[in-house]
Amino acid sequence: MGISAQEIIKLHHLHERAGLEEFGFQRIVTDHTVRQIADGPQGSFISAFNAPEEYLDLIIQNEIDAFKQLKKGFEWKVYSYDNPATIGERLIHNGFREDDNESFMVLDLNTHIDRFSLGHSEALIPVRDASGVRKAIDVQRQIWQQEFDEFEISLCQRIEQRPETISMYLVQDDGQPVASGWITYQPNSPFAGLWGGSTLAGYRGRGHYRSLLAARAHEANARGIRYLTIDASEMSRPIVECFGFEKVSDTRGYHFEV
Repeated sequence: MGISAQEIIKLHHLHERAGLEEFGFQRIVTDHTVRQIADGPQGSFISAFNAPEEYLDLIIQNEIDAFKQLKKGFEWKVYSYDNPATIGERLIHNGFREDDNESFMVLDLNTHIDRFSLGHSEALIPVRDASGVRKAIDVQRQIWQQEFDEFEISLCQRIEQRPETISMYLVQDDGQPVASGWITYQPNSPFAGLWGGSTLAGYRGRGHYRSLLAARAHEANARGIRYLTIDASEMSRPIVECFGFEKVSDTRGYHFEV
């Protein structure tokens, strides 16, 4: 990637964790955490933390109490390089639900953009309005069997109010929406994050995931972004490795419901 994994970690932590200012969220910095407070009851999270092990349970309980007061559930996302190493087990001990492990991966666009072919442009549709967002999120609903109503509203607002911070894409097959994904940007950050990137089961193996990757990679490159990031599942990791993404750490979310 041109720089070491440790340098990538420091840079990413500065811009995308400790310094994160997410659209639609209130950012609250405490002595030990950076809270991102969503407008609705779901979606809030801890983007960064500094938790000495001797005070770890107390810090965790302080966060639980703060979010209980707000009547909001939240996610505490942990990277494998985070300290203390016991953070995951202490979160579970304090009532958090553990998500599946994912691979935090980074790609240097300066050296790998030529690996991305834009493919069949007629099947790939940029999302520009609420109707497109609904179609894109409906794909996600079908795949994950979850409701994304609050998230859909937030995406519509973001595309309308801060379009420079997000781009969404929809893939159609036989006239039907079958895959979707989006990319997010933070002001003055060298990173852009890939999200979604999911295809309905009956339409996999046709290159739709790769088309979504390519469209977002070329857009980010045109905007002068240096690094793409993705939290890759076990299914998507082998695909993105083919394009040059390198694993930097494991990452796992821990959820607390109020």
